[in-house]
Amino acid sequence: MNKENLNRYVKEISDVLDDKIKIITSIEYYYDLEKLASSLKDLSDTEAENVLEQLINEKLEQIKTSGKADKFRENNRLVDDVTEFFYENKEEDVAIVEEGSCVATDLILKTIGINGRKIELPVKISYIKEYCISNIIEEKDIRKTLLWIVLELSVVSYFLNN
Repeated sequence: MNKENLNRYVKEISDVLDDKIKIITSIEYYYDLEKLASSLKDLSDTEAENVLEQLINEKLEQIKTSGKADKFRENNRLVDDVTEFFYENKEEDVAIVEEGSCVATDLILKTIGINGRKIELPVKISYIKEYCISNIIEEKDIRKTLLWIVLELSVVSYFLNN
């Protein structure tokens, strides 16, 4: 290989790496979930809950009809990789994130009928608030927890359908 060819390969590889590094470093590493759903602030609590209820049911239906719902556990690490972009690692949000994730997983398992546990869709937000979200979540954090549930269901649905 002559010097000219060597330099061409070096430049080509260097340019490709520089382009990829530029893309990677341009990624935003924290997305405020509440800010992304800021349109809910214009709604009454009942209206906001109706929106969240419909979102939850749409995502559960997408998961159920994906034909791959039983394989959602295979994507757990990918789901965590994506949801980390929405978690700022604040101590006060740990319970919200853990609870939202746990409830989302439980809803998925019930929707697809794992271990004989079933839930009929559509699920009511009142059911989720009363029977799924534990009492460790303060009333003021219920909406954040519901948003986290929507996020988790959205990510699982995305991976199962794409």
